[in-house]
This record gives sequence, structure tokens and C-alpha cells, in this order.
Amino acid sequence: MGRSLLVAHQGGDGPVPRSRRSPRRCARATLSARSRASQEGGGEMRTIDCEMCGRTVARNNAQHRFCSRCGSLRHSAFARLTGPISNAVAAAIRRGELAHPKTLVCVDCGKPAKDYDHRDYSRPLDVDPVCHGCNRLRGPGANRPDYVALAMQMLAAEQDAA
Repeated sequence: MGRSLLVAHQGGDGPVPRSRRSPRRCARATLSARSRASQEGGGEMRTIDCEMCGRTVARNNAQHRFCSRCGSLRHSAFARLTGPISNAVAAAIRRGELAHPKTLVCVDCGKPAKDYDHRDYSRPLDVDPVCHGCNRLRGPGANRPDYVALAMQMLAAEQDAA
């Protein structure tokens, strides 16, 4: 049986024909439209050499330092290494051992806090409530997990498997 051209909606008048619904755009069409718009607005594509694998790729932002695959690996490695630390803080908030940071003020500037900042990652619950701006100014804490090294190991293992 074929797909129905009518879909239910929450109105009350019954189903709405597909021709009257808003059109959907695929991600690729949206991305290419954004690329064209950035190029027309003076944003030219540049090539970079990925700092992890050395591959040359086109980027429209000079701040990119990695190809998309290596950037994804770095993100996965970061999440794998810092996830348990973040989970410990979230569990402490649920248990009531720590107040939610949004109910506190930043210890540096006095603005409403948004996050907890780790000054030493080896002590996951020793945190300070800070606003986003102060968290960025503080930079990384001590004993930060070396996620770049893990990402490099993951990349090497991926290349060996191929």
C-alpha cells in the first residue's frame, strides 16, 4: 500500500494535504546555500593542513585547525575522558550535594553563574560556580585529561584497521 498524501495535524479540521504543508529542505541544500552566501559576502574558502592527519582540506574559517574527521575524533576523545568528571558533578547536583550553578553567582565577577569550573580535574567535586565569560578567562584546569593524545591513538588505530 502506498504512502498517504495526507498527514494528521493538531488542528481539528482533519488531515492537511502535503501540498499545503511547509516544504522541507535537506541539510545539504541548506549547507550549500550557506556556503554560497558566505562566498558572495566576501568569505572565501581557504585550505588548511589538518594538525592531526596532515590532510589538506578547504575551510571557510581560518580558525579551523582540523579536518572534519579528526575534529570528530577529538570531540569523542574529549567526551570519553571528561564525561565521568561531568557525570560526577551532575550526580552530586541530583543528590543535593551541590546546588545547581544557575542558582548561584559567579565567584569571580558576581554575575549569575552558568557552569561549574574545575581547577583540578583529579578532584571532580572541587568546583567553583562561574559565569561563561569567567570560565573562558580562567582557561583549562590542572591535571586536565590529555584528550588530544587519545584522539591521535584513535586515529592511528582507525588507519591501521583500514
